[in-house]
Amino acid sequence: MRIAFVGVGVAGAARVAAARARGDVTLVGGWRGRHLDAAGLRALSSFDEALDADVVSISSPDALHAEQVAAALDAGRHVIVDYPLAWTQPKGSRSSSGRVASDASCTWSTSKCSHR
Repeated sequence: MRIAFVGVGVAGAARVAAARARGDVTLVGGWRGRHLDAAGLRALSSFDEALDADVVSISSPDALHAEQVAAALDAGRHVIVDYPLAWTQPKGSRSSSGRVASDASCTWSTSKCSHR
């Protein structure tokens, strides 16, 4: 499984360490974040490059979550995202409802949605 990280600050760096400790994943790289170098990740050139991975781990600023989750799900990627998914219920609903490609899933800290 190939995983890319979007937003490698404190939370993102913790996700990188957890993924690295598993030993059964390939760390593709990271896009943006002050701890990118310290986490030992290759810098990705764009958010779209993160979509080349099987899984996209999103730890960006909260206001970006809904849009980035929607883009990753539209691309058929599995998503791990920090909460909140969105600041408003309608924005969160647009991110996950009707956007999931076959076998994609979205996981956040308090619940999991999986669509087939």
